[in-house]
Amino acid sequence: DRLQLLFSEWAGKPLIALVANANSFVFDFVTRQKAGGTDLSFFILKQLPVLSPNTYTEDLLDRIVPRVLELTYTAWDMQPFARDLGYEGDPFIWDEERRAQLRAELDGIYAHLYGISRDDFAYILDTFPIVARKDIEQHGEYRTKRLCLEAYDHFAPETLRKLELEVRDIEQELRRVIVGALDNDPERLSSDLRKALLEERSKHRAGGVDGQVPPLRELLEASYLPQLSKIVRSDAAWPALADRFGSKSQFEKHLGRLTTFRNPLAHGRSVDEEVRRKGEEAIAWFRERLGAHQPARR
Repeated sequence: DRLQLLFSEWAGKPLIALVANANSFVFDFVTRQKAGGTDLSFFILKQLPVLSPNTYTEDLLDRIVPRVLELTYTAWDMQPFARDLGYEGDPFIWDEERRAQLRAELDGIYAHLYGISRDDFAYILDTFPIVARKDIEQHGEYRTKRLCLEAYDHFAPETLRKLELEVRDIEQELRRVIVGALDNDPERLSSDLRKALLEERSKHRAGGVDGQVPPLRELLEASYLPQLSKIVRSDAAWPALADRFGSKSQFEKHLGRLTTFRNPLAHGRSVDEEVRRKGEEAIAWFRERLGAHQPARR
């Protein structure tokens, strides 16, 4: 009854997040500081740092719940649990590598939710010597610590900021290669593209423009990724860029993923994990093709 009272605010997906919370390394670390023996008395339980249900936004639950589901639903006797979460598929295959990654990702998420610095998180992980010893015996390294810290870095806000800057660098490099391919001549653009770029330029210049068409380099300053994509794939530019980008279909695919990834970043919105994964793949693809000229970020 006392447990029911303690957890009376929890229901649905937040209750699943509570399970993840209680299984995190940070929560385990604090619990060990509170417990003086093998018993976990109710007065100790009430002191434990359980995150409030109000902590969990829909975006955050969309990160946590699927991971808990995959870690939990590995046998048919857990089917009611999966169905309650709206999952209609078969149980997930038990894959140790995959499970280690999912657990580490949850730990990385919760380290951020607790406001733990990276150094403090590394220290907390070092207080689990049995986990470290077993990892070293099986993998030759403290794999759990490495995966958890990699996950911590992945979910850090500054990591998304760095990725946003990399997307901007790619935009600048695309403008540079277009200018080179078209000899900085705006007249080599199609009339529709040139008109669209002039209109964009006028929006960004107080008092409008003087009616003259500026050099291509200046005209491209107000361009967006979809416009850059059209220019690169145009008959005027593509012959000079085909060796760099391989095929129009590959270029269009990765540019589309980059655009989809950039939009929420530029407007401060949350980023879907699949969108982020494809966006990071696109960044790597463009790095490889623009790397010789790409400015280094520090």
